[in-house]
Amino acid sequence: SVVSHILNREGYAFGISWIVGALAFMYFTFDGLRREDPFALWLSVGVHFVVAGYSVFALTACGVKKDIGPEFRKIAVYNAIEICVAEAVLIPLAWKVHDLFGWFRFYRVGGDVRLQKLYITYNRFYSILKLDLATSLIIYTLTVFTLLNLLETTLDAGAMFFTILVMIMGNYGVREEARPAVYIFVCFLIVLPIYIVYKLCYLESNRNFPLLLCMGFTSFIIRAFLILYVFKAMRGFGQG
Repeated sequence: SVVSHILNREGYAFGISWIVGALAFMYFTFDGLRREDPFALWLSVGVHFVVAGYSVFALTACGVKKDIGPEFRKIAVYNAIEICVAEAVLIPLAWKVHDLFGWFRFYRVGGDVRLQKLYITYNRFYSILKLDLATSLIIYTLTVFTLLNLLETTLDAGAMFFTILVMIMGNYGVREEARPAVYIFVCFLIVLPIYIVYKLCYLESNRNFPLLLCMGFTSFIIRAFLILYVFKAMRGFGQG
């Protein structure tokens, strides 16, 4: 995807951010498998399909261009076919693995149905938390490589560092049932999107603005679900 856009800076930023997102969700897939979390597994599979779809589009676009050489066109088309085959194999494999889930949860909380529900709620909260972090990372990466501006890069780095701290605090608050930390976390979840709105206004005339707008809207939806699961998890505080 980087190669298909290498001739312009905005396209290069798009390709870099896409790779960052793909790597992040590869990690989420392995972490979901490790924790036997069906929500994280299927969420990652869905995102992988989006990434694969764009990759096939970009590689196919390279394959039909006449100014890049026949050898590269062949490689691009072959890679697109390989991605399609890999994605076709992914679904039955994911379903097979999904059927094996459950032993890790039983090992952690036993057979108590109430505790298992609390454990599932926390796992979903944790998965949405990581999804929010990945979305923020993609947005900041996209803006950094689009602008290549020292001041804006510094602001983005600071915002990313602060976002990571907030996510760590939120995970700690829910896991340790610390209500003050959870309340502060929710306040920051409401305030942090203001920076994304600022970025959208700053890059309104940029070629990557539609992608940023889409990612920003997605981030707001994820934040809403994250707040929902925070309060859902708080209802189980003190129960195990």
